[in-house]
Amino acid sequence: MKNFRYLKNAVLGSLLGLLVSFMVSCGSSKNSQNEMMMQMMQMMQQQQQNQQNNAVANQGQQDIAVALDPCIEYAMEEPAKRAYGTGVHFKESTATNLAQLNARANLARALQTCIETATVDYSGGTELFSADDKQGASVTDQTSNTDDREYGIAKELIKGAAIVKMSRYKTPNNQWKIIVCVEYQTSVAEMAAQVAKVYSEKLTSEQKARVKFDEQKFKEQMEKSLSGYKGATMQ
Repeated sequence: MKNFRYLKNAVLGSLLGLLVSFMVSCGSSKNSQNEMMMQMMQMMQQQQQNQQNNAVANQGQQDIAVALDPCIEYAMEEPAKRAYGTGVHFKESTATNLAQLNARANLARALQTCIETATVDYSGGTELFSADDKQGASVTDQTSNTDDREYGIAKELIKGAAIVKMSRYKTPNNQWKIIVCVEYQTSVAEMAAQVAKVYSEKLTSEQKARVKFDEQKFKEQMEKSLSGYKGATMQ
């Protein structure tokens, strides 16, 4: 890279020399040409100077590590139980409410993912909410019903989540930017038990019989799913 810069500077220097020689040979009768050449020469000189300045300024520079906001960092420590959200508004109270809604929605999606994983692992791929001969639902209906029920269970459970950490910022245009972390304040084992209980209540007797549903075994599978959850992509 250095050799390339030296070569480039040498070429620029040679071009400058040729331009000066050309200007001298043109004589005073070609003032307009000389003025144009002078402008070109100044532009090339400025470009060469900028390159030299940039090379000096960038010498020894490295990427700068930027720390995560404390709320985000705290949420990532236990992603199955915690989630963060962001809200921006000119009123601090509104920004806080928006951040809390965002965090709760993120926590519900995380819990839904854990429930889906536990369901698949427990049933070996059998849909717990799949259609029977009487219902005759399509595959699309089955998937939609399952997703709705699992998200409904997740939303029901996160009502017990509370704000455990908050960061407050002022934006350049004088708005409030609030980041909060909400947490479901029980152990993973207790969370799994509550999910299994609600899940069992959502299943009909026929659905339970079809997959030989056992609440205790599903709780154990749910606990594994929660413990193994590593979190989603950064919101």
